[in-house]
Amino acid sequence: MRTECRCHGISSSCTLKTCWKTLPSMSKVGEFLKTRYQDSIHVIYKKKKNKLKPVKERNEKRRIKRDSMVHIARSPSFCRNSPEQGILGTRGRECNRTQSGPDSCNKLCCGRGYNRREEKIVDTKCNCQFIWCCKVKCQTCEYVREISTCK
Repeated sequence: MRTECRCHGISSSCTLKTCWKTLPSMSKVGEFLKTRYQDSIHVIYKKKKNKLKPVKERNEKRRIKRDSMVHIARSPSFCRNSPEQGILGTRGRECNRTQSGPDSCNKLCCGRGYNRREEKIVDTKCNCQFIWCCKVKCQTCEYVREISTCK
């Protein structure tokens, strides 16, 4: 939470100041959590000592701080099929090859590449016109849609 304030008065002279607590935007919260997640520390729980001990990775020593994010088990890979974990994977999933967002082929296909195919779509109602009093006349249209799916 952060404090936001607004000034009131003639020409914003701040004769009266109103302040309130506000939440950051969801994108800011997401960025914060993503950074913490990427920097999280893999730990082992030591039952006898009732403590968390960092697992040494790549010859680095990391200390657990009060505000550190820790994990006991590694996150599963959502790229590959894993029925026992309920993960379907991304093979065969439709992706967007022209964009760079979360549904882009580069991100969604996990570096495996993608297949492109064209699909003929017949739309039974297009170019519709209203004919005076109680009738709508439409044409049947066909168009080709390019579909990309993950390998």
